[in-house]
Amino acid sequence: MPASDLKITALTAIGANPVNPATFPMPMVDTLDNSMAASGTTKKVTVNQILGAGGTATLASATITGDLTVRTTKLAVTSTGVGCGTATPANQLSVRNEGASGISVVDIRGGTGGAGSLQISGNGTTLGTTSFDFIQNSAGAFILNRDATPLAFYVNGGLRYEIGTTGISTWSVGGTTAMTLNSTGLGVGVTPSAWNSDFRALQVSSSGSYLTSYISGATINQWLFIGNNAFYDTVDSRWEYIRSKPSAQYIQYNNEHQWLRDTGTQTAGAACSFTQAMTLDAVGNLLVGQTTQSVATVGASLNFGGEIVGCVNGSAVLFVNRLTSDGTIVDIRRSGVTVGTIAVTTTATTYNTSSDYRLKESAQPLVGGLARVNALKPSVYKWKANGSAGEGFLAHELAEVVPLAVTGDKDAVDADGEPTYQGVDLSKLVPILVAAIQELTARVQTLEAR
Repeated sequence: MPASDLKITALTAIGANPVNPATFPMPMVDTLDNSMAASGTTKKVTVNQILGAGGTATLASATITGDLTVRTTKLAVTSTGVGCGTATPANQLSVRNEGASGISVVDIRGGTGGAGSLQISGNGTTLGTTSFDFIQNSAGAFILNRDATPLAFYVNGGLRYEIGTTGISTWSVGGTTAMTLNSTGLGVGVTPSAWNSDFRALQVSSSGSYLTSYISGATINQWLFIGNNAFYDTVDSRWEYIRSKPSAQYIQYNNEHQWLRDTGTQTAGAACSFTQAMTLDAVGNLLVGQTTQSVATVGASLNFGGEIVGCVNGSAVLFVNRLTSDGTIVDIRRSGVTVGTIAVTTTATTYNTSSDYRLKESAQPLVGGLARVNALKPSVYKWKANGSAGEGFLAHELAEVVPLAVTGDKDAVDADGEPTYQGVDLSKLVPILVAAIQELTARVQTLEAR
């Protein structure tokens, strides 16, 4: 059949269209032509005309080359995309609902190489008057709040997280703000106090107590402060009490650790007064009551090298106590071996040095004790420190007779040129004195026998 309009000339002529329906229009009967004559008028209609007239059609397969609009404002398919609620979709999929549902815009944008995106915007009554966008693309996911109102997140009807118009973030539990993040720092149970711009603070509040921690920037040597009930007032440039309660601080600075105790008025808003009670310096010395190691400053130090130094005024430096039994209270060792002890009983103290026979060999009687005693040079003198009188020996003179009784060297000085003084142990004279007495006793006995 030639490529021309199909004419129905008789009822018997109605049948399958022998031509390709994708190429030729659908044939229609002219209802005004009753003659069924061969010269009847040809009628035709396109698919778009049928659908546009409001008819219903079931198509096994159809290709629509132009725009398709259904109910005009409800659904549209154009060369741009599919629109729901709009006849002019701006993207591949555009959903517009300006009603009270709360979702006003959904856009899916096409793209290549991951450049596409999903955007959801809201301006319905459920969201109040807030205008926001949810966008996901190759750069990530974003929520943009375009109005001067907070952006809030709810769970089971309760507020859980909110970003304020000034960028302050708050987390809520049970309707109560549990945590606040602002330009100053992070507050748990409290809004962070104002701090110097070089610092970032962490504040924790519980039952009226405040734990405050802040860390400095690199410009001021990396300070770290942890304290209770105190914050730094940037206007007055001082530490102040948060509440009328005691305060304390821990500071880490230049590899030094400092513990400070409260000595102030403990009044809210008043300046805090702290005294450095303990310090672990950068070397590793632990100082109590001192900020630098000193034998002339009240306090104590446990030095990195093992020294223990104490200084007091009007009291004993060292207290030791054996609670309920007699025995050793101080064990003195060298290279792990005991060489002396201090022992106590209910009423006495004994000072012991190693003397077991199993520690000795080649033992012989001490002789010449009397001669050595006669060689000693006992002296009377006055102490330069306070002018008090003394009786005893000059160490270097005693060393000439009993070397074991003297420690140190005559006129010795340390690396700084300061004197290193000699000392004596008069207990070392006891064996010589006993030997001298024995010699005298023998002489007396000989004289008495004559």
